[in-house]
Amino acid sequence: MTTQEIKSYVHTFIDEIENKQLLEDLYTVLKRFRAQKNNVDFWDLFTKEQQMELERAIVQSEQEEMLILHGQVMEEAKTWIGK
Repeated sequence: MTTQEIKSYVHTFIDEIENKQLLEDLYTVLKRFRAQKNNVDFWDLFTKEQQMELERAIVQSEQEEMLILHGQVMEEAKTWIGK
C-alpha cells in the first residue's frame, strides 16, 4: 500500500466516525504522537487541570496509606469486567 493510499484510508475512516468522544480521543493520540516526534515535552500537552491531578496523584503515591494493593485492584477489576 502506498503512502497516499494509507492517507486516503485514514481520512475515510475518520470521516465515517460519528462519535465525538472517539474523535477527540483520536485527535489527542495523534497530537501527542506528533509532539513526541517533534521532541515536545508531553507535560505541555496536558491542561492545567490535568497537570494538577497528576501532581496530586504523585503526592498521594508517596503516602503509603493512600496506596491500594495490586490484588485488591485486580479483584475490583474482575467485578467491573463482570458487569
